[in-house]
Amino acid sequence: SPPQGSYFQNSAGRKLEDAAVAGDGKPAIILATSMDSTSMFHDLVPGANEGATNILTMLLAAYLLGTQVSDSTLDALNNRIVFALFDGEAYGYLGSRRFLNDVLNFSCDDQYTVNSVSKDGTSDLACLYPMRPSLKFKDIGQIAGMLTVDQVGLPASSGNLFVHNDGSGGIGTFMANVLKYSGTGTQYFSAVDSAAGNKNNGGDFPYPPTPLTALQSLTGGNYGGAVLTGYDYA
Repeated sequence: SPPQGSYFQNSAGRKLEDAAVAGDGKPAIILATSMDSTSMFHDLVPGANEGATNILTMLLAAYLLGTQVSDSTLDALNNRIVFALFDGEAYGYLGSRRFLNDVLNFSCDDQYTVNSVSKDGTSDLACLYPMRPSLKFKDIGQIAGMLTVDQVGLPASSGNLFVHNDGSGGIGTFMANVLKYSGTGTQYFSAVDSAAGNKNNGGDFPYPPTPLTALQSLTGGNYGGAVLTGYDYA
């Protein structure tokens, strides 16, 4: 399994390795969320508005893209879409930090690279040291940006969801605008000006705490993104 309990697939419902073999070298847009709540004790934290709605949102988005958008349309996009669910996020972004660090930085010396199934030359490559049962996560390649969701089950009293980005342009602003103007009939999403910074992160990154925070922390804020929430963090 991928590092730290994360799970990923491309938006057309195909396995990631199939998309990689189809091969286009396209950067990946990662759609991610946490799948745990804020306590180790499940009886204390039901998690309906965090883990449950986060996972449901990702699964529904993947389902709709996989069933309503053709493979040819997805293949024509400038970037690939990868879905990710992470655990351990309430404890220093354990899942996303480990996974993203591996995607960005992990390398395995040739002497430690083996097939994951003995005597099966077609099986996934694995690394004996540092131990990784599969190296398929490396097929994600370059990351273009990240879109995350958090606590979208209970929108604010206005009935709106909120889009957070740093307003600096680039892929993050583009994804935020897609979310803001993707409602039907009237504008459903409401954006917030979060450029003042996230105080819980020392003011370093202007986003609510999600896997995007881990990506920003690992790369010094060099990757853009957007966050969709049911609350106004500003």
